[in-house]
Amino acid sequence: MKRTYKKLWLMIGLIVVLVGVGYFLYDKYQKSLIPSMVQVDAIRYGLTDIAVPFSAIGEPIGVVKTKISRDEKTRHNLESNFLKLQTPLFESKESKPSPESRIVYKRDGNYYLGQEIVEIKDGILYESEE
Repeated sequence: MKRTYKKLWLMIGLIVVLVGVGYFLYDKYQKSLIPSMVQVDAIRYGLTDIAVPFSAIGEPIGVVKTKISRDEKTRHNLESNFLKLQTPLFESKESKPSPESRIVYKRDGNYYLGQEIVEIKDGILYESEE
């Protein structure tokens, strides 16, 4: 009888550990889905590795003033979860018509494109939500 209780408690303990590990892995996966971003004037921009020629750079917007954790979404103006503090941000002179707005950011001496984060549901374009 005592042996049966030990086996039962062992199984319950094993199940609790497996559920805990599963939750930890799922949480880590969900956080990895958050894109690298910067927020300018209440618009979140996803940071791409698309190089931009110097001729496509417009007027300066500002610099990154706040750096948050990589697994958080931006909430305030000139805040980023990836770019370093004081990273310069510029308007984009992109001539292509696009439903989303674009910016240019400087990283490691090169200029890259940042595109507004948008969602498409049922063929309709929405601004990204929390």
